[in-house]
Amino acid sequence: MTLPEGWGWLDDLPEEWVPPAEIREPTSNAALNLTIKMLASQILGNDLIELVGMLIAESARYSIWFGSEAKAKVSSNKELAVLSMLGYEQARLVYDAWLPYSSSFGSSGGLVGSYEEERSRLRDSLLNAVSKLSETRKKFEA
Repeated sequence: MTLPEGWGWLDDLPEEWVPPAEIREPTSNAALNLTIKMLASQILGNDLIELVGMLIAESARYSIWFGSEAKAKVSSNKELAVLSMLGYEQARLVYDAWLPYSSSFGSSGGLVGSYEEERSRLRDSLLNAVSKLSETRKKFEA
């Protein structure tokens, strides 16, 4: 498709993630649905539950900021488009860590220690997602 003059930057945007069907419900927000799925699974320890809660809270803060302030604070439409995709990008990274964790937990029957590598990757992905959303938002608040 030929883009109008000045809109060629749209071709430079990263490909948008299409969330899998399993996290498209119960709400219209796949990132929130992923956290609901994770909490409902009953396979998270308290440390991971805390991180999921932190992700929910930071995602809400980011959405509030994006909806009320981002447009006035960014320097270009391209930057605004990239920022608009950040929440889904972080959800994709968490989802990519969640799948092996969930699978390893299930196949081990929850045997403590047998899924430690996957648990560590999930923990890191949750921490990174919270940090990325928070740091991005705060960068524009300064």
